[in-house]
Amino acid sequence: MMDRDYPMTRAQARRTVGALAVCAVVGVLLFGGLIPGLKPDYRVSPTTTFDGRTYYWTLAPLPIPLNGGNVTLPVNFSLANVTFVLWMTNWSIVGGSVLNGNATEPNGTVYHFSFGGFYGTPHWTDEYVSPGGAVAVVWRGQILAELLVLA
Repeated sequence: MMDRDYPMTRAQARRTVGALAVCAVVGVLLFGGLIPGLKPDYRVSPTTTFDGRTYYWTLAPLPIPLNGGNVTLPVNFSLANVTFVLWMTNWSIVGGSVLNGNATEPNGTVYHFSFGGFYGTPHWTDEYVSPGGAVAVVWRGQILAELLVLA
């Protein structure tokens, strides 16, 4: 016996549309912030404790060089009114790279940092903490850097 394709009846179509409408309303209520506590507040950065201090924290994806070069274009990030500019030199997945950067505070103070290099393993940790500890950068030798600003 052959299966036949039967078109959807009007009643089935109405039930399907009604179910989709209910799903849409539930989604808006849950993820649109109409139910308190379910929508994250993106205006406030998460915090972490580092070196005994509480910092605002974010992950910054590091640039990859264009056309097989070993130097990357600088990329800008902003966190808690501090501007970071990051770029890589001696870029090599196998041999290790150097993370360079500048962190500029709202008062105009600029901190330059440069660390990394060959460590023989793809998992190391380098860090820079500015004098006074207002700004910190942590890099574990991978494609992300952790940017920290004193909370």
